[in-house]
Amino acid sequence: MSESATLLKEARPEHSFRLAKTMIEIKNMAELADAFEVMSDESFNHHVNGKKNDFATWVKDILHDDELSSRLTGVNDRQKSLHIVKQRLKEIHESQYTSKSNLFGFGLWDVIIGFVAGLIIGLFLGHFMIPKI
Repeated sequence: MSESATLLKEARPEHSFRLAKTMIEIKNMAELADAFEVMSDESFNHHVNGKKNDFATWVKDILHDDELSSRLTGVNDRQKSLHIVKQRLKEIHESQYTSKSNLFGFGLWDVIIGFVAGLIIGLFLGHFMIPKI
């Protein structure tokens, strides 16, 4: 499984994030972004203050995304947190798209150049190395 696919996995039910004073349960990064859009400032401030950022901790410990966790650490604004999570989701999705264009670990251009080089070498060897009858 690719790193980007791992980062997009859901947390196990017992590790989901439960927002204080709500019924909202967060299981993955996309749901975290959705939650930032609808949660109250009171709920956000319960989880994020000068001493802690429960979201950054959960992302690091449960979703295992150190990059997103470090970006969220120290952010005390719900809208800024939303923007950071959406940006990270975009990066991960772009990373998945880029990795799908590879063939056996080689990019498309690597495959084309290898094919053309092999064709030229094959024609050269076939023309000069095979005895004519």
